[in-house]
Amino acid sequence: ASQTLAAERALLAELDTLSGRDEAMLALALGELSARLGATDMSVLDDQRSVVATSGGAGLGALQPSIPDQTALSAARENGSYSVLDTNAQGLVVRVVARLVDNDASLSNRYVAGLFPIESRQASLAEGVEEVYSRYQQILFLREPVRWSISLTLTLTVVLSMVVAIWVALITARRLLQPVRDLAAGTRAVADGDYQVVLPADSRDELGFLVQSFNVMTRRLGQLSLSNERSQQALEQQRHYLHAVLAQLRSGVIVLDADASIVTLNAAATKLLGLSETQLRQLDWQAEHEGVVASFVYGVRDKLGTPPPWRLDIDSTAGAQRCHLSVSAVRFAASAHEADGLLLVVDDVTPVVRAQREAAWSEVARRLAHEIKNPLTPIQLAAERLQRRLHKQLAPDAAALLQRSTHTIVQQVDSLKSMVNDFSDYAARSQRGELVVQDLAALISSVCDLYGDERVRWQGSEPVRVALDSVALRQLLHNLIKNAAEAGAQCTIISLHSAAPSAILCVDDDGPGWPTALLDELCEPYVTTKARGTGLGLAIVRQIVEHHRGSLALQQAPVGGARISIELPLAPL
Repeated sequence: ASQTLAAERALLAELDTLSGRDEAMLALALGELSARLGATDMSVLDDQRSVVATSGGAGLGALQPSIPDQTALSAARENGSYSVLDTNAQGLVVRVVARLVDNDASLSNRYVAGLFPIESRQASLAEGVEEVYSRYQQILFLREPVRWSISLTLTLTVVLSMVVAIWVALITARRLLQPVRDLAAGTRAVADGDYQVVLPADSRDELGFLVQSFNVMTRRLGQLSLSNERSQQALEQQRHYLHAVLAQLRSGVIVLDADASIVTLNAAATKLLGLSETQLRQLDWQAEHEGVVASFVYGVRDKLGTPPPWRLDIDSTAGAQRCHLSVSAVRFAASAHEADGLLLVVDDVTPVVRAQREAAWSEVARRLAHEIKNPLTPIQLAAERLQRRLHKQLAPDAAALLQRSTHTIVQQVDSLKSMVNDFSDYAARSQRGELVVQDLAALISSVCDLYGDERVRWQGSEPVRVALDSVALRQLLHNLIKNAAEAGAQCTIISLHSAAPSAILCVDDDGPGWPTALLDELCEPYVTTKARGTGLGLAIVRQIVEHHRGSLALQQAPVGGARISIELPLAPL
């Protein structure tokens, strides 16, 4: 400690010789100072421990000075100097760090760090003291673990002895109570549902009699359990069978309990009514609804007080399409102990009603065509004969009147013939040609070429193969283009694309669009918005689409005007 203090005082006394020097002169001054003080290494550092100048003193460490740690610099910054006993490759040394005060306040803090050797005798004494202190610290550190190790060993010995004694006692007790233990284990197994347990009955005492009775009981329980399991399997098979049958039915099936709550339904019911299964199960018969659900709820609610069986016909509009549903109700009871419920069968009779209506209109069209067509030709011939016979015999004014009158008669007869031809086309739907696989895109392109690009624009596509009647499909396209022109459209756009398993044909025009009030009725016969229309154009179009096993939808075009979307099934590859 005295040598450490002496080295620190000697360095502090020489600090003035290093103040105000630049780096080059500072290195020379460090060399002279280290030689004068007998230091082995002396350097000048900044706050970042970067070496500003260094001198090896006696020639050791000139290339790589020994840099003190940040703790030493912090202590020197606070106290002005710091000294400590340290070790390096030469053995024990005294490390001294002192803050160097410069006159130039703009310079950052600088520190002088030096290593001073210790005499060999003092070094050996210090090493001896350090070794003894280290051994003392080891003994002091190991004292508590050794004491705990001895205590733990004794404790483990006692515990192990107790465990061995208890284990021996338990083994002996279990051997003495083996029959009771087996009976308890068998009872737990039966409680868990295992009825195949058979206990060994070796003794003939009361305990043996109890074991035999237990075996008889488990055997009978096993037989009852097997019978019950077979019944459950049969019931589960019937339930899966019933669900599979209900899932394949096109008719909706709804089962109501005595409180009119829905307990069973199939997928067809959700599809026909347009509600999810959760919504149907939570259906409130007293609430207000919309669309086909409203008609269904109101109709069934009025019939709930009527003893079944009964039938209900629903005519409603779902979206832009009119639908017709038939609801049949019969009495239903799940078991003899439950109150009677209702079994509702919902059928979509829209195709039947449409077919009946179309059949009736077809008969009307056939009779009208027959009754009107017969006198048209004589009327036209008589008018033409009057024109030929009398126009030279009459005065010019009378001849001109005759010319206008006969022309009007012939023109109106041609209009009647056109209407009669429409009637005949609508009534002759059963006479459509056979469907042949062809390229629908090529057929549409050939029809569009007849009108020119100004009236009809064809947005071509890749070949789309569809089973079709080319004559009927050409009539369909001509009807749609004609309807668009008569509605005031300047241009009709026809597009086609395939979206497996169907081909989508869209016909858009820039006319006024469909009247919203008649959107669900425009495909019905004799429904038209034209002053002189027959109302058979779209009806014939729908017949042709249905002949091709497709579907038709009337929509408002995105850019204004009317859109007709036709979906036809693609031909198999």
